[in-house]
Amino acid sequence: MSASSSAETPSPTCSPPASGTSGPVCAANRREEESVDDPEEANSIAAPARVYSTPQQDKLQQNIVLLKNQLTSLVALDQSDLAPVGTRKELKRLRTQISEEENKLKIAQRDAQRKRREREKKRTALNEALASDPTLRKKLKIRGQTGRPRVEVDQPLLLQTIVKMAQAHGGADARRRSESMQLCRTLDDLVAELRLAGFNISRSATYLRLLPRRANAGDGPRHITTVPVKLVKAQTSEHRRHIDTEFALASVRQVECVVSVLGPAQAFFMSQDDKARVPLGITAANKQAPLIMHMDYRVTLSDHDFVVAPAHKLIPSVYAACKIKQGAIGSEGAVTYSGPTYVAIRSGKHSSSTAASHATDFNTIYGLAEFREFVRNKHGDTKPVVAISVDGGPDEAPRHRAVLAEAARHFKNMDLDALFVVANAPGRSAYNRVERRMAPLSKELSGLVLPHDFFGSHLDASKKTTDTSLEQANFGAAATILGDVWSDLVIDGHPVVAEYVPNPAPADEGGDAEDQHADEEETAKAEWLADHVRQSQYLLQIVKCKNTSCCSPLRSNLATILPNRFLPPPVKVTQDAEGMLTVPEPTSTEGNFPNLYALSALNIPNKPTVYDTFCPSVQSELVPRTCEHCGLYFPSQTAKNEHIKIMHSRAFIKENPAARIRPYKVLSTRVTMQQREYLCQFQDSTSDDVTWLDEDDLDVETVHFEEVPIPSTEIPVVSNVVEWMASPFAEDQ
Repeated sequence: MSASSSAETPSPTCSPPASGTSGPVCAANRREEESVDDPEEANSIAAPARVYSTPQQDKLQQNIVLLKNQLTSLVALDQSDLAPVGTRKELKRLRTQISEEENKLKIAQRDAQRKRREREKKRTALNEALASDPTLRKKLKIRGQTGRPRVEVDQPLLLQTIVKMAQAHGGADARRRSESMQLCRTLDDLVAELRLAGFNISRSATYLRLLPRRANAGDGPRHITTVPVKLVKAQTSEHRRHIDTEFALASVRQVECVVSVLGPAQAFFMSQDDKARVPLGITAANKQAPLIMHMDYRVTLSDHDFVVAPAHKLIPSVYAACKIKQGAIGSEGAVTYSGPTYVAIRSGKHSSSTAASHATDFNTIYGLAEFREFVRNKHGDTKPVVAISVDGGPDEAPRHRAVLAEAARHFKNMDLDALFVVANAPGRSAYNRVERRMAPLSKELSGLVLPHDFFGSHLDASKKTTDTSLEQANFGAAATILGDVWSDLVIDGHPVVAEYVPNPAPADEGGDAEDQHADEEETAKAEWLADHVRQSQYLLQIVKCKNTSCCSPLRSNLATILPNRFLPPPVKVTQDAEGMLTVPEPTSTEGNFPNLYALSALNIPNKPTVYDTFCPSVQSELVPRTCEHCGLYFPSQTAKNEHIKIMHSRAFIKENPAARIRPYKVLSTRVTMQQREYLCQFQDSTSDDVTWLDEDDLDVETVHFEEVPIPSTEIPVVSNVVEWMASPFAEDQ
């Protein structure tokens, strides 16, 4: 019958539903993508053709399919003998309903086609209007592509402005620590500067236009359009942390406070350090173009640069005088970073940086006209108080005996009221004020080649020295050239004095003094040290006593600042919720170190008498370093043993051989004058706590030597060829 045939045959306008769709899709409703061959049409507002969703038509199609399925089942039932009463009436109702749904579908399809033609007509008219009036596109904010446009479209000068901000005013920073820009130190500063320049951009959008911080950054693929500008972490965040950082800084702050109260008329502050060795015969430094934003110039060496011969380097010892502000009493900024600079250049092969060499340079500074205003008062006398900041190396640390000997010599010869030598914790030497002078000095080495054969080559084909006197002359010529380069430099309006310091002649050997006179001198020295010196891990204090037969009257106001002559031990103080001040345990990490004024004003019961009480790295060594007879604290057990040997027990070492120092290992050895010294490290100390000790103070039989062997430059003598050529690996039997 016709009804059944029409019900069984599917509509030619529909197709089965595709995978991932909710229902069948009609061919009449499916739009093919249009290809645009004309470039002008590609730039028009017409979006790429796509298949639009038709939820109303899809719903009608689903209803038609369901009704037709019901009709097919009912037709089959009507043809059988089991058809219930009213089947034909239900068939008629289904056919009528299917016809109505198909009419609705046709109307919906015609409406869709009509609306599509209207849209195309409007699009054509709009494109013609845009072509006739180009300014109309900007007024209507119509773009030639879909999606949100990039910031550079509306602000085309954005990237150029970022580059100009990063490079236009680059130079050394105010503290002279590194070559960094002053304009934009952080991302927030850069965004603020861009907004002041008229650019409307967010913080994240600004960062995506810079180079990513790391090559493997997770957001690296988002940095599509970038400029050669990169955010770099601040230098201070890369410094190695140390458990004594806060304690050592408290000592530095106390010394600076004393200097600020005394003022520039009575105090001289100096910072010293050894610069990295400068090689001979190669380019000293090659600078790269800057990739900046916080903003550091990177300095590298070329791959083909090599030192001409081992130890062909110069050692520049840098001394920075720091100007003290007048009237800045107790201010942290009283000691500035500005002042003249002295550089002593020595041969790295024939000399070394020791406490004696630093003492020689210190005496030289007092004779320089450039330093006269800083080291002498208006009457021409040396200023009574001297403070020296060092980096804590083995030849500069205030706890070492050689530093104490040279400092005591300066104290006596210059009639000083007080001499302070203070150091930062290991790994924090970058905060030393002299480091601010290193960047300008390094900049002058760019492209500089120091000759190693100014007076002729002293090396043979194997790069071995054949003429020692000629070698020293060549080193002197190279150091003189380097000194002339640095002497032409002016840092922050102050001059730089750089000169070559020749290798000192060896001292004449003298006869041994009589034992009785030697004992008397040692006793007098030990008594003087016990009364005038307080030495700790990071601070050396030498102060005049009140005995007029020993020391002359004070020439400064030091007694009003330090009524007890010496700086008090730094003490941590905590404050609870009720405002009560308490002193925590020395091993506690809570609390802060108050400044010198607050520490003197606080009435703290049972104040510690040992200066290093709150120094974390020496907590276990306080008792062994303290004299059990007089209570004096020493920076090492060696110093305490010498004190006891001379002051409290004449035959201490002889009766107690176990009192000799047993270091964990020996890192290096050297011979100074007529004494052999060992660079020792102790097992219960940090890796940075090393000191030079005399051979007589060590238990040599138990010393663990780990000195790096120096390869011999001579041809070995072979007595047995078979043994010499034998393999060091034993064969398995």
